[in-house]
Formats: sequence, C-alpha cells, structure tokens
Amino acid sequence: MVEKKIKATAKSQKDSNETKKQLKIGLSAIAFSVVGIVIVGLIRNKTGFDPFGKTVIKSKFLGNLFGESENYSGWPISHFVLYLFLGALAPKLWFLWFILGIIWEILEALTGKILKSDSTSKSPVEKIYKQYGAEWVAGKSSDVLFNSAGLFVGFLISKIVNRTRFKKKRGSQGLF
Repeated sequence: MVEKKIKATAKSQKDSNETKKQLKIGLSAIAFSVVGIVIVGLIRNKTGFDPFGKTVIKSKFLGNLFGESENYSGWPISHFVLYLFLGALAPKLWFLWFILGIIWEILEALTGKILKSDSTSKSPVEKIYKQYGAEWVAGKSSDVLFNSAGLFVGFLISKIVNRTRFKKKRGSQGLF
C-alpha cells in the first residue's frame, strides 16, 4: 500500500515537472513570436515592406468559409508553424495553446478596431494603421483554423515521436 502511494507520488511529481517544462517551452515560443512580430512591425513602419505579406496560398474554399479574401499570406503560415511547435514540444498543454490562440485573435481584432477608429487623429497610431492596412491587425477567424491545424499536426508528431521512443526504450530493456 505504501509502495503504491510512493509510486503514485513519484509519477505525479514527474508529470508536474513535465508540465512545467512544457509550459516554459511554450511560453518561450510565444515570446519569441511576439518579438518577431514587433521586429516585423518596426520593419514595416520604417520601410513599408512586410516580409510575410506576400500571398502564399490561394483558397476560394477558405475564403468563402470565413468570408475573407481567397489570398493567404505568410502570416497564417507563421501561425501554423508556431502552433506546430507548441503541439510537438508542449502537447500536454494543447488546450491552453488553443484558448490562448482564440484570445489572441480577439485581442487582435479589438486592437484593429481601435486603430481603425483612431484614424482621424494625427497620432503615430494613425500612421501605423494606414501603413499596415486592415490586414496587419485584423484578428481573422481563419487564423484560429491555421492555429488548430498546426497544433493538431504538432500533437500527432509528438505522439509518433513518443511512441517510437517508448518502443526503443522497451526494446532495449528486453520486454518484448
């Protein structure tokens, strides 16, 4: 009985440590992305060039589904890649990453509306909004789809990698 409690406590501690590790990895990836967004924003503000602005995917289906243009730039691809990493490197927290993605898009949409409504002022906000256009800070619902797809693919990669590691570990112990 005591041995079972000790094993359960050890497993719980191991799970807790793994969750903390994945949280650090995920938050680091998000922080890295935010820094990248700021850098791209500064580049756009200075030069007018958006390295992610070029159309990468054309999809009438997605455009019709979300009521958007059929053109999708590098920005949704960056969403997919970030969430692929989150799903692969921090799969235990997939639901947190999913919810944070939705919250981010809501905040982005609200920010876009604020910037747009401030277009009559002579503030730097006006200059930024006019330069970026509606696509820079839009909070698109299609971004949630790209986030979810990346998270799902990353989660599958994590499962495949972990299953392979488990099989190798079992094989090296001579269990099967």
